[in-house]
Amino acid sequence: MLENSLRWWRGWVAFEAEGAMPAALLDAAAKSGVALWNIRRKGLVLHATCRAKDYARLRRPARRAGMRLRLT
Repeated sequence: MLENSLRWWRGWVAFEAEGAMPAALLDAAAKSGVALWNIRRKGLVLHATCRAKDYARLRRPARRAGMRLRLT
């Protein structure tokens, strides 16, 4: 409960990533220290949530993995 309150207070974004290598994006996020939650996959689209300030840090790893990020 406290963790959810902190996430709401700090700000979060929900996004989807579409492309060929979602595992590479998840690995890059873990290596760079970006915490992801509510991760689910539907077909070629990966849906996840992260802190708002960390979203920008996902852009370069997503590009390298051949993924396209989009806020939802």
